[in-house]
Amino acid sequence: MGTILRFTLHEAVRKRLVLLVILLTVGFLLLYGWGVHRALALQAGTHAADDWSARLNRAGTAAALLSIGLYFANFLTAFLTIVMMSGALAGEVESGTVHAVLARPITRRSFVLGKFAGYLVLSLAYAAALFLTMLALVRPYLPLFYDDVLAGLGIFLLQPVVLAALTLAASAFLSTLNAGVLLVSLYGFGIVGGMLEQIGTGMRQPVLQNIGIFSSLVMPADALYRKAIAALFDTLSRLVGSYGNPFAAAGEPSTAMLVWAVVYAGAAVGLAVYAFEQRDL
Repeated sequence: MGTILRFTLHEAVRKRLVLLVILLTVGFLLLYGWGVHRALALQAGTHAADDWSARLNRAGTAAALLSIGLYFANFLTAFLTIVMMSGALAGEVESGTVHAVLARPITRRSFVLGKFAGYLVLSLAYAAALFLTMLALVRPYLPLFYDDVLAGLGIFLLQPVVLAALTLAASAFLSTLNAGVLLVSLYGFGIVGGMLEQIGTGMRQPVLQNIGIFSSLVMPADALYRKAIAALFDTLSRLVGSYGNPFAAAGEPSTAMLVWAVVYAGAAVGLAVYAFEQRDL
């Protein structure tokens, strides 16, 4: 498994896709950081006195900008994870590389788990760097708490774990293209469902809320984002709750969703291992 992991990391780094994603991410962060600084610096300049109300308004704006930025960070992380993982198994079979690899004393289980671990390391490193960089850009204008940051980061990193596991399972059954299309469709399904759940929460419509909960069970990615945001602003929400609470997350998923996401990812990896061991190569 360790050999496959190192080979997968080396192979992924050599691909131009990783370099392209890094360049696009750097451009996105530069533009985002400039926009955050301009918006919040301008807002600070409109207040003659830096009183509590002014600081709260500025922090609320910073929290909104951070939430929007992390929402797009979700897209970038999902894109990288799905594109890399969609060919993790199918691509090796289609190119014939798997025959040369499995001719050595390497079990199919080790091959699958090694590919999964290698690509997952890259996805987690990318997601963590993106998350922490965006927090650093907003930190001068927004007080954050260490425990909240750790909780938010941990939940945020569950998304690439779930996506990588599910894409691995799809790659064990389908071609590279079909696996990628399926995961993009499921990811979009989860996002739309999450939006309906938030609308249903605001309008107190149980039907919309139930649709959102069902979509989160099918694809938990959007629910994990909302849970991560709620955890990130948990202490702030409690501290300023009586002042309008600009940090609250609508339709926050329950802790049971985190348990479901972990079970979901584990089941997907197990299914991928079983399917690949039974597959006629």
